[in-house]
Amino acid sequence: MSVQGLQVLSEGTSPIVADVIFVHGLRGDPLGTWTSSKVCWPRDLLNSDAENARISTWGYDSGVAYVNEFSSQNSIFSHAENLLNDVARLRRRTPTLPLIFVGHSLGGLVIKEALIRSSEYLNNGQDLRLGAIYKETLGVVFLGTPHRGSDKAGLAEIVGRIAKATLRQPNKVLLRTLEEDSDVLERQRRSFASISESLQLACLFEEKPMSIGMIVPERSACIDGFRVKTASIPKDHSEMCKYSDRNDIGYQRTLDYILDFLEHAQNLKTSSVSLPTGLANEQSDNAEAKNIVDIVKASEDMVLSSLSFPGINEREEEIPTAFKKTFGWVYDDAEPGGFLNWLSHGSGIFWINGKAASGKSTLMKFILSDDNLRRHLELSAPGSQHVVASFFFHDRGTPIQKSYDGLLRSILYQVASQSRYLISVLFPDLWRLVHDEWKGIRSRGHVIDWTRNHLLHAFQKLLSHTSTDLKLFLLIDGLDEYSGNKIVLADVLKAATTLTSDDPSPNIKLFLSSRPLNEFEEAFEMCPKIKLEEHTYGDIQLYVSSMFRNNRQMIYLRDTSPKDARKLVQDIVQKASGVFLWVRIVVDSLLEGLRNQDSMDDLKRRLQEFPAELEPLYTRMLENIPQRYLVQASHAFQIAQAAQEPLPTLALWYSDEVRPPTTNPTDGLSLEELIHRCSQVDARLRSRCAGLLEIRFREVGDKDVTRQVTTTGIQPTTQQRIEKISNETGNLDSGVESIAHGRTKPINELVRSRVHFLHLTVKEYLFKSETWSKICQLTLHSPFDAEVWLVRTYLGQVRSSFDKFRQYELWGNVDLCVYHAREAERTTGKPQTASLNELDEFMSQSPIKKFLLHLFETSVTSFTGNSAEAHWTEFRIHHERTFGRTFSGNTMLSFTISARAYLYSLHILKGDKISKSDKPGNLLHLAMPSVLDDLGAEHQTAQHLELVTILIQMGANVNEKLEVVFPRPVSAWQLALLGVWNRSLTRPFNATSFDFQLIATLIEHGADPDARVTIEGENCTALDLVTDLCHGIPEAISFLTTLKERHTRHEQAMKLAERPEDEQSTFEANLAKGAGRSSLENLGGFIVKIKGLNAEVDSDDGKKTRKRDALRRFWRSSQG
Repeated sequence: MSVQGLQVLSEGTSPIVADVIFVHGLRGDPLGTWTSSKVCWPRDLLNSDAENARISTWGYDSGVAYVNEFSSQNSIFSHAENLLNDVARLRRRTPTLPLIFVGHSLGGLVIKEALIRSSEYLNNGQDLRLGAIYKETLGVVFLGTPHRGSDKAGLAEIVGRIAKATLRQPNKVLLRTLEEDSDVLERQRRSFASISESLQLACLFEEKPMSIGMIVPERSACIDGFRVKTASIPKDHSEMCKYSDRNDIGYQRTLDYILDFLEHAQNLKTSSVSLPTGLANEQSDNAEAKNIVDIVKASEDMVLSSLSFPGINEREEEIPTAFKKTFGWVYDDAEPGGFLNWLSHGSGIFWINGKAASGKSTLMKFILSDDNLRRHLELSAPGSQHVVASFFFHDRGTPIQKSYDGLLRSILYQVASQSRYLISVLFPDLWRLVHDEWKGIRSRGHVIDWTRNHLLHAFQKLLSHTSTDLKLFLLIDGLDEYSGNKIVLADVLKAATTLTSDDPSPNIKLFLSSRPLNEFEEAFEMCPKIKLEEHTYGDIQLYVSSMFRNNRQMIYLRDTSPKDARKLVQDIVQKASGVFLWVRIVVDSLLEGLRNQDSMDDLKRRLQEFPAELEPLYTRMLENIPQRYLVQASHAFQIAQAAQEPLPTLALWYSDEVRPPTTNPTDGLSLEELIHRCSQVDARLRSRCAGLLEIRFREVGDKDVTRQVTTTGIQPTTQQRIEKISNETGNLDSGVESIAHGRTKPINELVRSRVHFLHLTVKEYLFKSETWSKICQLTLHSPFDAEVWLVRTYLGQVRSSFDKFRQYELWGNVDLCVYHAREAERTTGKPQTASLNELDEFMSQSPIKKFLLHLFETSVTSFTGNSAEAHWTEFRIHHERTFGRTFSGNTMLSFTISARAYLYSLHILKGDKISKSDKPGNLLHLAMPSVLDDLGAEHQTAQHLELVTILIQMGANVNEKLEVVFPRPVSAWQLALLGVWNRSLTRPFNATSFDFQLIATLIEHGADPDARVTIEGENCTALDLVTDLCHGIPEAISFLTTLKERHTRHEQAMKLAERPEDEQSTFEANLAKGAGRSSLENLGGFIVKIKGLNAEVDSDDGKKTRKRDALRRFWRSSQG
C-alpha cells in the first residue's frame, strides 16, 4: 500500500508564487504514478522548470483491491475531506498562497469533490480554514479523469479476481463511483460546474487503449465549457502521467498548462488587479487589491447563497435515473414538430405531457443530464454561450419547492452560478449594496429576503439580456405540481418567451412537462409537444424483459413455454398503457410469484387480477392488507399526511405507539440495532402499508442527494441498500461512538433516510374523502392522534440535532415541534403543555445554550447581549424550513403566540408564569394574524380573542406603534386592519367571521379611527376601511357608531389645539359636557399628545384616500 498524506517534493526558490499539488489515480502511488525509468517528473523535472512553486504529492488508498491487505473502505467523499485537511495543515503559514492541483484518473474526482466541499465550508462559514482552499485555488490540470465515469467493467473484473483469489474485500464504493453515468459523478459534475466559473481548467485525455480497451475516452475526460483547455497525450491511461525526460510530448503539454497557471499566479502577485465598477480609480497596494478581489467573490457568494435554499435540487435528485437504453428515441425524431428539430432550429416552448406516473420526470432528468442536449444546443448556435437551468416542482416537498418563488430563485441561482458576471446585471441595486457595504453587512449578520417583485424584476432582466451571444434553455418539470394558480403560471411562461417581441425569442427555449390538465392544454395548444405514453412501448418492454431476464424460474418457464413467456411480457406492456409506475408494481408482484415458484398459469392469473388503472390498483393493494395490520397502517398513513415533510425512517419505527418517546431516536443504540430498525421499518411499510409508503436514502457528503428505487431501471432495493450500508460500516461499534469519532457516514446515511409516498398519485388517492374517511375510522376510538405523535417525535428530532451533520436542521425541528403542538390543540382541544415545557427546559440548559450561541455566532454575527441571561429563542438563526410560517419572539410565551399555540399561551398567561421580558404590547403584536395567515378551525376563534382581550387587560395598547412584526413602527390595530382587508378578498367577511369579531374587540378597547393603512397603493383611514368592510352588515352598526363618535371627538380635539390658548379652556369645558360620559381623560390622551397627532396627520395631508369599490362591496355582501 502506498504512503498516505502529503509529501513536499520541492520547496521551490523564493519568491514562491503558488503551491502545486499532485493527486494520483486508481491503484496509484504518490511517487510511482508520476515515475518512468526512475524519473519522478514532479520531483526531478518540474522542480527546475517551475522554480517559483512549492511542489507536493498526496497519497491515499485508492485501490479497489490489494493482494496483501484490505483496501480502504473510504468513499470518494472521505478522501476529499482528508485531502482538504492535509492541504490546510501544509499551508498553515501560507494560507493565501494560490493553489494549483494536478490529478490523474480518480485523483481528479477527489480534487473536484474537495473543492466542492471547500466552497460549502466557505459559503456557510462552517470552517473558514478549509473554505480558504477553494478561495485560493487558481486552476486544475486533469489527466484522464473520468468526469462521466468509465465504461470498462473489465477493470473491475480484473481487480475483483485478485480480491477473490486472496479472500480480500474490494472497495465497492470506489468501483461504483467509476461506473459509467454514475449518479455520484453526475451530481459532482453539476456541483463543480456551479463553482468552477473562476477556475482555470485543463483536461488531457489518452489516445491509446489498454489491453481491455480505452479506459477514459475523450467524451468522459473533458469538462464542458468555453474556458476549459483540452489536449491529448499519445499514451494509454496508465502511462499518460509518466514522463522520463523533457522531450516527452506528454510532459511538454502538461508543463505548458502548469506554467500558464503559475504565470497567472505571478501576475496576481505583482500586477494591479482589475477593480470593479466604482473602485476602478482607487489605488492600493497588492494586499489591498487582493482584498478587493476577495470582497468581490465574497459578495457574489453572499448573493448566490441568499438565492439558494435547502432542497433546491432535492426533487431532481430523487427522480430515478432512466433505465439504460430507454428514452433514446427522443433524439431520433428530426421531423418538424419533433424535439430534436425544435432543439436545433426552434424557439419558444416545447411541452412534454403524459398520464400520471408515465415517466415524465424521469425523461426530463434524462434529457437534462444527457450530453446530447448541450451538443445540439451548441450546434444550433456555434460560438454562443448556452446557459442551461432547471426546476422540478415538488408537490410533496416544502412550500418553496412547489412555488413560483422557488422556481425563480432556483433558475436565477443556476444562471448566476454559471455566469457570475451576470450577478451585477441581474441584481444591480443589491450588488452595489452588498459589495460596497460587504463588511458591515457580514458583521451585522444581515439576511437577504427575496420578495416576489425582486425576483420577477431580476428574471425579466435575464430574459432581456439574452442575445445571439447568450442563449437560455430552461427545463421546468411538473407544472401540475405547482401550488398556485396554474393558468397564471402558464401565461407567465408563455410571456417569458415573447418578452422582447411578439414572436418567441430565438434566444430563449422553455422545455416544460406536466399532466395534460385543461389549463395547460389550452395554453400550449399551438406549441410543439410529445404525448409521452405514445412513445414508451419499447422502453417498457425493455424494462420488463430485463427484470425477468436473470430470474431462474423465469428462465425455466421461458425454455419450456417460450410463446407464453413472450406473451406475458406483451400483455404487461399492453395493459400498462404507458404508465411506468403500474409496471413497477405489477413486475414486483410477478417477481414475488416467481420466487414462490409460480407456474406460467399462476403468473397469468396474477396479471389478470391487477386493475389496469392506478386508483383501482391502489384500492386493491389496500384491500390486501391483512386485518391485523389495519390499525398500524392507519397510524402510518395519518402520520405521513400530517407531517410537513417526509419523516426520518428511524422515527417511523415508533409509528405503532400512541405516545412515542421524546428522546433522541439513536441514543444508546448500537450500529447493529440502527440497521435492524431500518430493516424493520422497511418490512412494516411493505406489509402494513402495501408499499404505498417507501424509504428513500440520501448520500452522505452529497448535498441532499437522494437515492430511490427507480421506476425505470434496476436499482438496489431498500433491503439491498441497508445491507450495503451494513457491509460498509466495517467494525464500528455503535452510533454514539461513531459520532464521537467523526466516522458517521454509513450511520448518518441511515439517520438521514426518509419515508415518502410511493408517488404523488398515491397521496392524491389516499386523501380523497371516502378513502381517507375509512383510514381515519380505524383509529376513531383510539387515543392515537397524529399531531400529538408528531409533537413528541420532533422533540426527539430536536435532541438529535446536536452533531456536525444535523446541526443546521435544529431550528427547523424546533419550529415543527411547536407547529404540530398548535395543530394538536386543534385536533384534541388540549394544550401540549408537557411537551412544550420539555422543549423549553431542554433548550434552556447551559450546554445547549452554549451550542446555540456558537451556531449563532458562526452563522450570523457576534451576540451583543448577555448570553447567560438571554432566552434560547434569542439565538435563533434564519432557515428555510418554514413551510410558509415565520415564528419569532424572544421568550417561550412570545414564541408560542407567534406560532398560534393559543391554548398553551393562555395556560401560561392564566397561570401568571410570564417572564419579565414578556411585554403585553409586544405579545399583542405577535397575536395579530398576518396578512396571509390560515386562521385554522373556527373553534380557535374564541381562544384567539380571549388571548387578545387578556393582553389588552394586562396593559397592551392597541394603538401603540412598535417594531415587533415589521422593521418600521406599526400598531396592533394597523396590523389587524391590513390582515383583515387582504383576507376579505378571498373569504367572506360577515358577523360570524373571526375577522369581524377581532375588529369589534379592538374597537371596544380604544382602536384609533384615524390610523392610516395603505391598501392597494392608496392611503386610507381605519374608519374608511372598516366602513367599507362592514357595509351591509347590521351587526356592525354599534361599533361603527362608536368608531365615528371617536373620530368626531378627535377632530374636535384637533380644533382645540389650533385655537388660541385663552379660548381653549372654554372649548374644553363644552367638549367635555357634550361628550356625555366621555371626559378629557378618556379621550385617550389625544389632547395631551396633540402635537404628535398633528405631525402625523400633517404628514398624510394631500394623500388620496382609497376609493371604495362597489363591485367588491357587492361581492362581500353576497358572500355574507
